[in-house]
Amino acid sequence: MRHLAIAFKLSCVIAATFMIAFWIYKFHKNEDSTLVEYRSVKNLKDIILPELSLCLREPFRNDSLANSGLTKDDYHNLGFDYLVGKSSPNNITRAIEYDNITL
Repeated sequence: MRHLAIAFKLSCVIAATFMIAFWIYKFHKNEDSTLVEYRSVKNLKDIILPELSLCLREPFRNDSLANSGLTKDDYHNLGFDYLVGKSSPNNITRAIEYDNITL
């Protein structure tokens, strides 16, 4: 039984040494650089890619918007009108820090 325990420990040391040497070798090959490929969208019509999206229904904080005199619906509508080209940002919306009113 003692010889079996020694053989097991020896095989564990050999396996650990091999794995350490293997991963050091893989690290030094430096094959982890990023490859960027561009393809036309026309060529991607048959490819279905999974996509994970998070959609927050009401991402604006009422307490921060109340300081500016706007409701979250007012702010949302002003932003939407700006994005579709119906209006330009006014002084009130320019003064509001986006990071302070979102979750």
